[in-house]
Amino acid sequence: MPEYEDKPGQFVLFRNAKKKNPKGPDWGGTIIRDDGTKQKIAAWDRRNGEIVSGSYDTYEPPANRSGGSMGDDIPF
Repeated sequence: MPEYEDKPGQFVLFRNAKKKNPKGPDWGGTIIRDDGTKQKIAAWDRRNGEIVSGSYDTYEPPANRSGGSMGDDIPF
């Protein structure tokens, strides 16, 4: 996959190749607002690809997978 540098006022979308839920987004990515904050975005193909609709939400970076505290909410 080509490198992509996040820049304010721009966004990137990637096709959701592992879509598990038929109502889940067809595309996903991030947008960098002009103030530098990052938000996640999702988009859905509509009308056989004639229209794309989307939404955005607060960006939360992935959890640190190299170790660290797992917190108190372990599900077992």
